[in-house]
Amino acid sequence: MNQRSPADGHRRPASRAGTNRFPEPAMNERATDPPDPYQRLAAVIAEQAPQRTGVVVAFSGGPDSTLLLHLAAETLPRRRLRALHIHHGWHADADAWAEHCQQVARGLGLRCESVRVDAGAKRGEGPEAAAREARYTALAERLRPDEVLLTAHHRDDQAETLLLALLRGGGVHGWAGMPVCRTLGAGLHLRPWLDIPRDRLQTELHRRGIEGLDDPANADTDYDRVWLRERVLPVLRERHTEVDATLARAADQAGEAAAGVDSLAAHDFVSCRGTYAATLDCAALAALPVSRQRALLRCWIHRRGLPRPGAARLESLRRQLVEAAADRNPHVAWPGGEVRRWRGEAWVLAPAPPLDPEAVYDWTDPRQPQELPHRRVPPEALEALAGPLDESSHVQIRFRQGGERLPRRDGEGSIALKRWLADHGIPPWERDRIPLVYVDGDLIGAIGVPRP
Repeated sequence: MNQRSPADGHRRPASRAGTNRFPEPAMNERATDPPDPYQRLAAVIAEQAPQRTGVVVAFSGGPDSTLLLHLAAETLPRRRLRALHIHHGWHADADAWAEHCQQVARGLGLRCESVRVDAGAKRGEGPEAAAREARYTALAERLRPDEVLLTAHHRDDQAETLLLALLRGGGVHGWAGMPVCRTLGAGLHLRPWLDIPRDRLQTELHRRGIEGLDDPANADTDYDRVWLRERVLPVLRERHTEVDATLARAADQAGEAAAGVDSLAAHDFVSCRGTYAATLDCAALAALPVSRQRALLRCWIHRRGLPRPGAARLESLRRQLVEAAADRNPHVAWPGGEVRRWRGEAWVLAPAPPLDPEAVYDWTDPRQPQELPHRRVPPEALEALAGPLDESSHVQIRFRQGGERLPRRDGEGSIALKRWLADHGIPPWERDRIPLVYVDGDLIGAIGVPRP
């Protein structure tokens, strides 16, 4: 998806769009030669996703993704192939880039959807990480279960990724770099060119007369990745000509080690599982050796689909979960995730969307779902609390302010809402976000919580 060389046009190669399958890799290709991009694309899709019927190319308009789109278009039927362009909006020419991508796709007889994202960095997050997170979130949301996403990452990108992980103090999972295949949203994400050097792709581009866009950010050494690419790796190559291949092999080996760590962590999760489906028992966690505590926490967070915290934040999290006094409820947050402890168990959560605690929502048609900023409440949930309602009933959703009391079903008094929620295992951070149902001004219950 990187954009590196200048361009103001493209040339459409001879089309083989009617072919229904990729050819097998050439048998006489020497093991020491860089793989052929077309053959490698064929082999990876055939091996990793033989049952997937749709292919999506992440198309930035840069040289690498332009080559990828052309090669995919030469082989796959057009009905199976589409392109997605992520519009970050950072550069003054971003609109022109999006239009260029549309034109290239149309020239190949393909659809290209341009998706605008908010790539603004959150607190504690760098611009590169923010853009990557926004990009992959948008791609994941648009990937269907029968589809694979292709990106044009290559061996040089892998070398840069490993060096970045080393500089940032990442562990074995960071050193593993980018995998060839991973799940993304409802589909799969494939990087078929991770063992192909950049210059091999450039040779193919020149041979075919294909050009791509030039993003000035790819020459801005204020970004760590660009600094490594432009200043550090060229010096390393002067001394060690095979440094990119060596770093790629190291990433592969780290990936194998990370898989072993995750396998042990998955075993530990079984013995440390809490009362609820995705919680951890903190006492059981504390009984593990410290290194396995860290491994389990990393695996647990990753399995919930959240970004792993950095080493320092992870260590702070580990200590608070296993060392904090029993009456304390630690809360550790990082960009993209948070962990809370309550009643001896730990919850890992995505950041909750903001909610106005004083907002009031009129449920004008109880036969239809009620849309709230953080959830949808189905009519069945209302009926479970209130039963059949008169058409004249005025139904509202509000949120806890403090001091509310729930009426008992038998009409014999009431019980404090705060106590009732605690008795039903509702964690403190959820209590102020539970929709409370008022009928004609009277509180009758909380959505998802039985009435007393």
